Amino acid sequence: TTATTTNTERLVKYSERHLYVTLAEKYRTNEFNAQCVAIRNGMSTILPMQRLSLWTWYELEKNVCGDSSFDLTNLMKHTRYKNGLNKNSKLVIWLWKILESFDVSGRQNFLRFVWGRTRLPLEEEGWLDSNLFTVNRRQRSEREVRKLEEMDEVAKGKHEDAMLPEAHTCFNQFFLPNYTNMEVMKERILFAITYCSSIDTDDN
Repeated sequence: TTATTTNTERLVKYSERHLYVTLAEKYRTNEFNAQCVAIRNGMSTILPMQRLSLWTWYELEKNVCGDSSFDLTNLMKHTRYKNGLNKNSKLVIWLWKILESFDVSGRQNFLRFVWGRTRLPLEEEGWLDSNLFTVNRRQRSEREVRKLEEMDEVAKGKHEDAMLPEAHTCFNQFFLPNYTNMEVMKERILFAITYCSSIDTDDN
């Protein structure tokens, strides 16, 4: 084991092992003090610090970050549909059945894909009109429309089934291709939320 200082590095002697562990523990438990102080100072501009003692750490996390349990009913309540879709559309029914089959982690991954976050707003005030989850049918370009006109129904189905869903995280919008069955949709959604969850670009 080596002990590292600002300018030098040396081996820790066996006789120094207890001192090394003590110093290493002290360093690790204090290395983010400056960041914690900055966070505390920021929070103090919003609410009196003495009031925080009224909450447990869990209550504070829940009120600041939202509930990690992910209430799917809450998401459904705050969903709107566009581009020819409604709550009774085949694609929409499949979507909710698929999300119901996901565990909490899977639903959080889905939310990260469509909204860039893993928790839903805790209070009704968090659901501004611009925050509503929007499910859209994927729009086709004119070139794609012309191409599809030359295909039979089987070929059109394969064309749609090969596509991944899209999302605009800034607007909490989700775009579904016209999949031919729920199994294909689930497979494509799982692939997208697992491998395409970067929010460094506008579209996922």
